[in-house]
Amino acid sequence: MGTRSALCASLVGLVLISSARANMLANAQLDKANATPLDQFGLLTLSKTVNSAALTGWTISSGTVDIVPSAYWQTSNESASYSVDLVGSPGIGAISQAVATTAATDYTFTFDLAANPEAGPQMETGTTKILRVEALAADGTTVLASTDFQITKGARTLQNMQWQSNSFTFTATGATSTILLSAITPLNLPEGATSSNIFTGPVIDNLNLFPSGSPPTPTPEPASLGLLGVSASALLLKRRRGR
Repeated sequence: MGTRSALCASLVGLVLISSARANMLANAQLDKANATPLDQFGLLTLSKTVNSAALTGWTISSGTVDIVPSAYWQTSNESASYSVDLVGSPGIGAISQAVATTAATDYTFTFDLAANPEAGPQMETGTTKILRVEALAADGTTVLASTDFQITKGARTLQNMQWQSNSFTFTATGATSTILLSAITPLNLPEGATSSNIFTGPVIDNLNLFPSGSPPTPTPEPASLGLLGVSASALLLKRRRGR
């Protein structure tokens, strides 16, 4: 009896632990959500007024951003279908998402970062892209933490984006916090280029948010939960028949 109870408790505990450590972000892989077709270049440009609902879970906070499919350039995760360039077509932009948090708790946000390797009409190949990551308090304006990440084209190509993993931490002060990801006007802009007419920026993918010290683990799918239940039942039945 004790062994069976321990077995069931272990299986239930495994499920609960996995669920508790699930990624706090909705649509963390930045998948396109609706049937809006990609444009002639294979991209989809979003703003507050155009295709604003195409990135489920995320708000287009300012400017424009581009959703880019894996058929156009390499995503950071082979199973991912899209990544997001925070400089749209054209102009710098930003996306955000509010999440439930606990006051006085530390959180870690991780993400993969690359630079759009294309030149664009303004010949931006030599620019230094800047991604600003911010955590905002429940009022949506107070900045809890902010970090700028700089990245250049280097040897990146559409087939080899050379994704870099990064992390950012903050301490929540209330029941809600907002993650804000913004493209900042790049350094070394060529003559005639401005924040409103550029086309290439910092590219993000594979986002994760979790309480610091508790990296997320995949939450079991319903089928997986069913298998756990079947496994537990089978083991218990086997023990009964062995008596």
